Amino acid sequence: MKLIIAEKPELGQAIAEALSQRDNKNINKITGGVEVGEYTITWVFGHMLRLKDPEEYNENLKKWSLEDLPIYFENWEHVEDSQDYKKNRLKQIKQFLKQADEVINAGDPDDEGQYLIDEILEYFNYKGKELRVLINDNNAEYIIKAFNKLEDNKNYKAIGKSAYARAVADYTFGINLSRFFTLKGGTKITVGRVQTPTLGLVINRDLEIENHKKIFYYNFEIDNSENIKLSFNPKEKIEDENIAENIKNEVLNNFSEFNVYVKKEIIKEYAPLPFNLAELQSEANKILGYSPKETMEITQNLREKYKAITYNRSDCQYLGEENFTEAPEIIEIVKRKLNINTSCINLSIKSKAFDDSKITAHHGIIPTKSNFDFNKLSEKEKDIYKMITNRYLM
Repeated sequence: MKLIIAEKPELGQAIAEALSQRDNKNINKITGGVEVGEYTITWVFGHMLRLKDPEEYNENLKKWSLEDLPIYFENWEHVEDSQDYKKNRLKQIKQFLKQADEVINAGDPDDEGQYLIDEILEYFNYKGKELRVLINDNNAEYIIKAFNKLEDNKNYKAIGKSAYARAVADYTFGINLSRFFTLKGGTKITVGRVQTPTLGLVINRDLEIENHKKIFYYNFEIDNSENIKLSFNPKEKIEDENIAENIKNEVLNNFSEFNVYVKKEIIKEYAPLPFNLAELQSEANKILGYSPKETMEITQNLREKYKAITYNRSDCQYLGEENFTEAPEIIEIVKRKLNINTSCINLSIKSKAFDDSKITAHHGIIPTKSNFDFNKLSEKEKDIYKMITNRYLM
């Protein structure tokens, strides 16, 4: 039996539908997943395991004491999450693993997705064959392509280990410094690697706003005979009106002595690269006022519910050669959905965005061939979809 472990229920279902289509096999529901021919497909619900608490190593560490710091354990171990639905799914996966000749890791194509499945295989000490499938697009056509080029899972173990190392570092940082500052301060203080500096940024910014004093200063602009506006912005701000007035008069009285040369040229400007998540969150916040969290949730919905966009947590802004080949078809689909005129797009021009050598585990965020109903999207989902599509069309 070939066991596929997907990161989310939506992905597990999409894989089942794609393999059913490819192999012409029925999808049969079973406890803990589905079967499609020789494949058993199950899925997890986020991290199913957690790092052990210090007191689970040593009961004496339940009491906080400066003498016990720093707390650290070599090869920090995992334990099962206490939530019943996760514990039940782990029991089912354990049984599947006993029957599996090979396991296919179908976590998201990033370090966290790798870690999320690998930690389960390590926890149950699985010794069979491990493969990796990288799925950027939940549409059947792309899932089938992904399963036709499976790779050895060991090629990606290192990025999963990096996510594990980050989790251990975060936990070690948090438990040690939280205990230290709480014991020193006499009141409970939580410290986190991300939480604390972020809170510091917010507080410092708030103090800057609170203590801000308005300063009026002068810049200078003048229109010349070519109807071109010239500006002078001193390195040091000029706050004295008398000094500003003297500079203005000096320039006006002697303007005829200035030689102004006007050079006109056509500048070539390259189109921006497709979005990655960080760029999309920044643009959506600037133009639409959506928070980074809101944009993340919207893209997750667009990807999982409608299969409207490719992998939404990508850190890459480049596309592959295959994406260039498929561009005419995707543009035609987008044209119909958004009712836009694409006649000005020259499909023979190959943007620098199409570069296989610059793609990591996933490519930039772009629209897919999904035949979803655009009118069923919420207004915010439409906004983000159009933003992704407009950038792609550039």
